Amino acid sequence: MMQRRLTLLRHGHAEVSAPGGDIDRALDEIGRTEVTAAAATLALFDKPTRLIVSSARRTRETAAILTQALALQSAQVEYLPELYLASAVTLQRVIDMQPDDHAQLCLIGHNPGLSDFVLEALLSDSQRDAYRGLTTAGWVSWQFTAASWQAFAPDANYTFAQSISPANARAI
Repeated sequence: MMQRRLTLLRHGHAEVSAPGGDIDRALDEIGRTEVTAAAATLALFDKPTRLIVSSARRTRETAAILTQALALQSAQVEYLPELYLASAVTLQRVIDMQPDDHAQLCLIGHNPGLSDFVLEALLSDSQRDAYRGLTTAGWVSWQFTAASWQAFAPDANYTFAQSISPANARAI
């Protein structure tokens, strides 16, 4: 059994449109500021050793800011087209496929899939009732013990933290 941390990070606020369509929308100034603030809070946790990132421009830019802010240059980064607007089911499948030698995983993607995944993973009715979804650059992070990523399932021994707005982290 290994102590693991799974962090999900939604990309920062992006331009309204781009010539190449939705997948090519870049972060705007607000988004870059949001991601920088989220990174400052995520610095309080163990650094991810592996980043799994949607291939959309705004998620790649989010990953670049996070990598710079947390000095993650040695982390493995994989860009996956299937994470672009992925459902909660697809996110779970991608997490299940991660190499077990990485104890700290950060997945950077999009709503509604990220928020749906979090809602399904929350254990108590009070947590689900309080949860309002991930804002841009919002994140959640679970620490848990499991032999593999396929075994991700929060239980009574997990810790969960979230940021509704990047500057407001709280433990639940």
